[in-house]
Parts: sequence; C-alpha cells; structure tokens
Amino acid sequence: MIEEARVEDLDSLRMIVSETVEACIEVEQEVFPGLLQDILSGLDWWRENKENCLLLKYTLDGEIVGMVMVKNYWNVSELFVLPVFHRRGIGRALMEEALRRCEGKTERKDVKLNSSNFAVDFYRSLGFEPSGDPRDLPGGCV
Repeated sequence: MIEEARVEDLDSLRMIVSETVEACIEVEQEVFPGLLQDILSGLDWWRENKENCLLLKYTLDGEIVGMVMVKNYWNVSELFVLPVFHRRGIGRALMEEALRRCEGKTERKDVKLNSSNFAVDFYRSLGFEPSGDPRDLPGGCV
C-alpha cells in the first residue's frame, strides 16, 4: 500500500535508506558515513518543509519497505526500497504514484533527479533521460 509518510515513520525510513545505501552504492568505507548523513538529511528537510514536498511510503504486510521523496514537487531527491524487495515493482509503483500526485503542483515542466550509477537503467525504464554532465560523487551521479 502506498500512502503519505508521517513523522512517526522517520525511524523506519532512515533504516530503509541506510540498508539500501550500504547494499547498493559502492563507496570507500571512510566516505560512507558522510554520504549516508547527506542522504538522511533529506528526511530532516522534509520534516521542516512538508508543505513543499511529497514523501510517500510503501507498506507491505505492515512493514515499510520503500519510500520516495519529491522536493518542491519536481525534484525526486530520494527513492529507496529495501534490497530484499528489489525487482518486485515497488520502486516503479512509488515513482508512478509520486509523479501522479505531483502533477499540477509546480510550474516546472520537467521532473528532475540525480541517479546513482546503480539506478540509471531503472529511471530510463520510467522514461527519464540523462541530461547534463555526470558528477563525480560517491556511487556516481547521472
């Protein structure tokens, strides 16, 4: 089931982000804590800016297993699904629902995101196209 996340969900969402980043982004051990903290800071941003953001969670058998955040209704800043639930359509369902809910809430014509190298093919399957130059960030950035 997909629904809007609540403040009470933040601990579960942080766990999902942590487990997914650790499993899916190849990064040197000394860089990992800073990368993880940078990503997790998006959840703090959401808590302070809920009126300008969409944060959805995917619940399966009472457990939150995925989440997507779209800042300002045009910037997909986080999409994470627990690795044991990858390739089951959860990420696609979250993205499609997020895009549907963001439609008409911004004057921007395009939805944008930065993808790790791990997820480029997934985003392409949703119709996203690379633009601009890749950035040299941990895990890659397209």
